Amino acid sequence: MAQVTFVVATYRRADALRSTLRSVCGQTHGDWTALVVGDACGDETAEAVRSLKDPRIRYYNLPERFGEQSGPNSAGLHMAKGDHVVFLNHDDLLLPDHLARMLEHDADVCFGRFATATRIEKGEPVFTETGPRATHLSALFGSSPWAFDPSSFWLVRTAYAKAVGPWRRAAEVWRTPLRGACAVASGSPGRSPGCAS
Repeated sequence: MAQVTFVVATYRRADALRSTLRSVCGQTHGDWTALVVGDACGDETAEAVRSLKDPRIRYYNLPERFGEQSGPNSAGLHMAKGDHVVFLNHDDLLLPDHLARMLEHDADVCFGRFATATRIEKGEPVFTETGPRATHLSALFGSSPWAFDPSSFWLVRTAYAKAVGPWRRAAEVWRTPLRGACAVASGSPGRSPGCAS
């Protein structure tokens, strides 16, 4: 069975983090660990992790604030072990079969489907967009600054991710990182032919 490491960068979102980690605990593929990397968080983050009482979830808190998720993601990648890594945003949720369906594909990088909820009506999320819109890797490198490609729904071979190296700061990349989206994985992975091994 493939072993997956979730890397979850977090800062001051204990309630959202708790919900995200519950969705990880509910995965039908049970061979995973979650490395929650706090960006110099307060005690409420450690308590949110402890409250789940799952030994597969480990919490590391950076001693100094990095100021964006590239630092915690890089720290988590450095610690990641096993076959695959997922960089799960601390406010994203996964359907129970997300990992199982992603692992059906034999690729260095696999992109899962997702849905975006931008508002709540009558207590229910309203989904306004699904993605990715295309199944080929080249779609991620187009000229549109509005492209939406949250790393929460990528499954990457750990060796491949480590060969690529640490995450770069947002100021060093050409497209603004995704911020503030609430996404729910549909559990229907899309495979990018441009990055299959």
